[in-house]
Amino acid sequence: MTGYVRRPLRAATTRPRLPTPPTPSLDTASKAGLIRQKSAAPEADSLLPTKAETRPATVPPFMVEQSAASLGPLTRHLRRIAFDTYEALAGNLGISPVGSLLLRILATGPCDSDKLRELAALDTVSFAKEIGLLQRSGLTAITAPSADRRRRIYALTKDGRAVLTRVRRVIATVERSFLAGLSEREKPLFTRIFTKLVLAHSANGTIRQNPAVMDLLDGKLDPVALLRRARQISVDLFTLECGTLNITPIESGALNLIGAFETIATKDLPKLLDVNRGSAFAVVAKLLAMDFLSPEDHAQRRLALTPSGKTFQKDLAIRVRRVNTRMLSVLTRNEQTHLIRLMQSIYQHSKSA
Repeated sequence: MTGYVRRPLRAATTRPRLPTPPTPSLDTASKAGLIRQKSAAPEADSLLPTKAETRPATVPPFMVEQSAASLGPLTRHLRRIAFDTYEALAGNLGISPVGSLLLRILATGPCDSDKLRELAALDTVSFAKEIGLLQRSGLTAITAPSADRRRRIYALTKDGRAVLTRVRRVIATVERSFLAGLSEREKPLFTRIFTKLVLAHSANGTIRQNPAVMDLLDGKLDPVALLRRARQISVDLFTLECGTLNITPIESGALNLIGAFETIATKDLPKLLDVNRGSAFAVVAKLLAMDFLSPEDHAQRRLALTPSGKTFQKDLAIRVRRVNTRMLSVLTRNEQTHLIRLMQSIYQHSKSA
């Protein structure tokens, strides 16, 4: 009978171990800092487009440059942060940021429709939608028709006054959260400069605002109202400067991002633009149709500008800079520098919180 011979086991060889270097003891604050760094790293990396084996800068371009070029993107991102904070705190109220503004204006007394729309800086369609929602919720009511049949006089109901107390608490909490990244000296400075910018443009553009709204809101506009108005103003100025180019501010932002990074992974565009996937892919589809994006790169799920796209982006960047310079022109040079720096601080804090 054939079999096999079991080989004796080879004696285990022991390798000399290198001495383990001593680990320095960390206090609680240092440990917390390391934990934040480790947890923040994957989130930051997910936002970064990769190009071959290299990665571009770890922050968006508008966080690097402290100039007029940063104003448009910062305004759009901060508006989103302010609105998201409001919706997170006021979700159970079922009242939009604009609806909360209308309630606070009506708290001072009945107001006819035209003046109410002007104080809230709303177009006719948006006003009809927002006041209709408040009426159906039983928070506002028409007290009496005005001399003009097309105008109506609105007032708060008993339920509206009860809800108003909660709305004011939410707005105060949103303001504290939104400005949490600034020092106690910087908070009023940001509010003062940004309010000056908004009110200086309040009489211009397609949507105008009566500055008397300040007197009705305890002498100041909250960040949600400020950022909404600033975004409206920015879009108005963009339309005046770039309206003939058949491009929207979001599409402009996409072109500028791709131009700055040279190439971006398609999946990263929604986060970088701060829009949903559907909106981001609609932007990509339009830019592809306009021959501004390379189909070859898009087939590999990457975004890169074509030669015509690069030419267009350079011209667009000049126009956008003019838009932002025009928006900042109502401020002194010192105020412009402070405002951009404070806006960057707010954005940075919101992303690291």
